[in-house]
Amino acid sequence: MNDNHFITRKEKESLEKELQNLKEVERVKVIEQLRIARAYGDLSENSEYENARKQQAALETRISEIESNLKTATVLREDHHVEIVTIGNTVTVDIKGEGKKTFNIGTEGNDIMISPHSPIAEGLLGKKVGDVVVIHLPKGETEMKVLKIKS
Repeated sequence: MNDNHFITRKEKESLEKELQNLKEVERVKVIEQLRIARAYGDLSENSEYENARKQQAALETRISEIESNLKTATVLREDHHVEIVTIGNTVTVDIKGEGKKTFNIGTEGNDIMISPHSPIAEGLLGKKVGDVVVIHLPKGETEMKVLKIKS
């Protein structure tokens, strides 16, 4: 994860809930699996122990990722009444010659997310419903009309 990313309040709460579960529930389970596997004796040929160690490594990696993500993320302010396109908004546009498309500008965890530094996002930021903008893309200029903005 890079140092300049955005998440919504809801995404932050979801990550915090996952982190709490990983630390308080899943970590305890893995430690118990390791304890049981150690009791079987010879660890060099103990597949239960090896599997538990792999689970522990994956668990600790995920915990570290979430902690880092929460530490470096910018939590977006959510306004229900949206007049202009800002980072974190979902924007529906009519692309000349291509039809309607919907983008989420710059929050993690969205399938339709585009970087706030992309040409499309930079062209849409600050625009209102009804505004038409010409976006300069590698394939050439594209005209878009803002149809809908949601937070």
